[in-house]
Amino acid sequence: MNTGSEWATREGGSIDRRGPAGDLHVLLPVISGWRLEHYPAEHIPTPWHMDFFWEAPNPDLLLAFSDFLSEQAEQDTMARTDKTAVVRGEDGYVAVADWRGTNSFTALLASPDGRTIGSYSGRTNSPLATFVFGERTIHGSQSLQETHMGKGLANLLVDAAEQLTGLHAAPHGHMFTPGSCSEAAWRFWNKRATHKRVPGLNGDQIVQKRHTAALEMEAKRLSTRVPDEPATAARYAGMTGADLVIAERQGEIGFAWCVLDGRRVSRSRLIDDAAILRHNLGLWVTWTDPPVSLGEVTLTTVSNSDIDSLHIPPAKDADIAVPPTQPRSAAPTLMF
Repeated sequence: MNTGSEWATREGGSIDRRGPAGDLHVLLPVISGWRLEHYPAEHIPTPWHMDFFWEAPNPDLLLAFSDFLSEQAEQDTMARTDKTAVVRGEDGYVAVADWRGTNSFTALLASPDGRTIGSYSGRTNSPLATFVFGERTIHGSQSLQETHMGKGLANLLVDAAEQLTGLHAAPHGHMFTPGSCSEAAWRFWNKRATHKRVPGLNGDQIVQKRHTAALEMEAKRLSTRVPDEPATAARYAGMTGADLVIAERQGEIGFAWCVLDGRRVSRSRLIDDAAILRHNLGLWVTWTDPPVSLGEVTLTTVSNSDIDSLHIPPAKDADIAVPPTQPRSAAPTLMF
């Protein structure tokens, strides 16, 4: 199996490598041990674009996860885009599916008179959903003209997509599959699961256990999507006697985190100053043009007795642990 480039050492004790599909794997030391972060090839590595996050006491499990992610990412680039799948139903209905890219597809449903009356378009599933299900899957959005509903025709569309891709389809929003399901769509998937394999809906206990573990990791990941706000860090330092690491740019303090008994205390859960700064800057990169670079920021450790002399900016509403699709107009102001 081709797992990509060799691991290379980064600043702060972390290592990274590129998978065969160009995806980025980063292994970082954190307060609980180690963390694996995975970023797809087409995105810059910021917390908004991370598509797999896992922490473990030692790196062995995470290295195995990294190999797994490399294999899945490479398979997503190997679709036979010249392939077409045709599924014929009763009374002359026909569903035809074809690839629209290396990991996206569209299935169209034609009525007996040749008119297009429905569609199912989607792509291969997310890395976290792939881990939970234990297999690569697809997901997509369906549409069907109302006059043709209630005849089981939607199954023809999904059957065609599954035949094309060689993968089972999963419902939107289920077990880390992107999107969300309407009540009508959810009824469709539950009914389909009574006679077809639908990942996550056929009572597989191993899948349920992996989903429970993934939910715990997702809660950790979301907790890191809040920047280290200076006023909050200074307040914590005042209560605990901790020192403070401040990140300054052109004389302004943008981020700050504590150092207590030699350990960094950061919302990122990271333990290296450079990695913590990189994480904080990544949270804001969407709203800076051009993005602030590491070289523009100076890190200084301030002893607890000197914190009161700092010009700490007032606390801001920095809780931005929200989906990256939040409208830009609702974005918080950059601290720097």
